[in-house]
Amino acid sequence: MDKKLNILVLHWLRDPKEARDVLLKLVFFLKKYKPEHNYLYHDVSLPMPEYFKDFKFDAIILDVTLLCLRYPYNKKYFDFFMKNFDFIKNSDAVKIAFPQDDYDCSEILDNWMVDWGIDLVISPLADNPDIGEIYRKYSQIGKIELGYTGYIDNDFFDLKNKVMPFEKRKVDICYRATKLPPYFGKIGELKWRIADIVKEKTKKYDLITDISYREKDTIIGKKWYEFLGNSKFTLGSLSGSSLIDPKGEIQEKVKEYCSKKPDYTYEEVEQLFYPGMDKYNFTAISPRNIEAAFTLTGQILVEGPYSGILEPWVDYIPLKPDGSNFGDVLEVMKDRERCLKMINNCYEKILGCKELYYEHLAEKVISKIYENKKNSNEKKQQNFEILIKRYNDEMQKKYNWFFKKRRSVKKIENILIHFPVMHKLAKKIYNYIN
Repeated sequence: MDKKLNILVLHWLRDPKEARDVLLKLVFFLKKYKPEHNYLYHDVSLPMPEYFKDFKFDAIILDVTLLCLRYPYNKKYFDFFMKNFDFIKNSDAVKIAFPQDDYDCSEILDNWMVDWGIDLVISPLADNPDIGEIYRKYSQIGKIELGYTGYIDNDFFDLKNKVMPFEKRKVDICYRATKLPPYFGKIGELKWRIADIVKEKTKKYDLITDISYREKDTIIGKKWYEFLGNSKFTLGSLSGSSLIDPKGEIQEKVKEYCSKKPDYTYEEVEQLFYPGMDKYNFTAISPRNIEAAFTLTGQILVEGPYSGILEPWVDYIPLKPDGSNFGDVLEVMKDRERCLKMINNCYEKILGCKELYYEHLAEKVISKIYENKKNSNEKKQQNFEILIKRYNDEMQKKYNWFFKKRRSVKKIENILIHFPVMHKLAKKIYNYIN
């Protein structure tokens, strides 16, 4: 029987109350689906205690939230992290990274993976023909395997029993998106512009819509599933980018330009900052597609590959990028039997894809750790439970005043194991350290 693994998961989640459900699931999937192993979750807003540097972890996971530190607007935190956690590069632990939006600051990410000796990168773009353009160095020496931006959680299986029957749903078409700056290329631009296109098209018809990309209309937590479950159809577009920004320089220049000229057009930004560079197709199936499938919500999607899983007219109603076929889309929406068949097809298609399950991902990650685990003569390890207790005691002693104001002392230990620091506290500590 394989011994228990001691796994360190580094994340930058900060305040879980402000996090989308998909992020919470991505951060804690190993603990949920492989609870027999030992885990320590550490928010890198805080420096790692010195005694951790001598502990022999079997694996170190670089979570998706952590890898977001590479973006230009997080430089202050990134410098702090690299300074306080550079001991990881010399660790014998199996190191696995879960990046997303790999095309963003790709050169920084690539160098990071090489410099820290990452054993495995699990990326939604692993099967993209242009992956070598993103990981120019790491692709020559490391392993890159396919992952997804979201997975099927066991909690999803009860969703279809909680949502409204199709005929009783009050909203015809729903949608939520973020108004992305132009540095994600045409793919990123369409993700929010499609909202305006469809809203304009629906004015001619007697449809109830709830479509928005305004920040104040963001929906998180359980309310998101209720939102989908009260809508007959959800709008969707390809998730990803058609542009590579190696160091984030394009991002910074575009942000500055757009802030000074709010009436910019995409075409002028493209010509000024990345002419001829908007040419890639970095896309993947998104958590929205999975969530809509499990709430039995019909999907009206801009036609695309969707990781080769969803098919137009079989699993979703395809929409032209300019909305020019909306009349055809509407006709299909009126065909109840056809729509219900598509919804069921989509559900069954997602359900039957084992690679989309957190359970499968957890099994894969643990297997990879056992396969790559070093069998050298290690120094006698500390008992992991003792390590956790010391960690929690130290956190409680230092930050007890903070938690007393917000939560009962009885809950402190559980909070510290999973969320050792909330965002406001992290900010205070960071400012104090610097």
